[in-house]
Amino acid sequence: MRGPLFSGAVGHRQTLERLAALVRGRVPVVVLSTVWLAEALCEVAPVLLVVDPRRARPAMRARKRSEKAGRELLVASAGEALPLKQGSAGAIVLDDLADLEDEDLFSYVPDLVPYLEPGGLLLSLDRTKEPAAESRVAGSFLAGGLLRIGQERPREGALITLAAAPTADVVAALKPAAVASVPR
Repeated sequence: MRGPLFSGAVGHRQTLERLAALVRGRVPVVVLSTVWLAEALCEVAPVLLVVDPRRARPAMRARKRSEKAGRELLVASAGEALPLKQGSAGAIVLDDLADLEDEDLFSYVPDLVPYLEPGGLLLSLDRTKEPAAESRVAGSFLAGGLLRIGQERPREGALITLAAAPTADVVAALKPAAVASVPR
């Protein structure tokens, strides 16, 4: 298991094996946008890859390769809204949160939380060595009301931030507060 040639520390075998261990047994695993990451994770769990319509063609090629290998990779093309029922994802995996501006970061993460089943995991894979970037990503998870927030560095330059979803009651109560907590 490894990422594309120039994926660096985030595509390294060690990083992907740790990420795979975290999502193993969670169904479905939803990967947002990153085709190669979805293809790698479908080795350990069924994956739903949600891509922008402009990325549908590479996603469909990945689905065909996965199907030939006997792995389950479904592809959904979506714009702004996720094509998921709230409370249905065992894990949501995304990457490059550290690259988002504060306003986008602190609204994006809380918007994903309702799609997780109670206890489901939200995981972010980032390329960073900067403590400030790590803090921003962890802060966005906190703003989303996520529980048991943790960060791991399976390899220098790769950061996995993970947290568990709260109960549906907590998600409903925090939604208005999460939007108000965006740092200015």
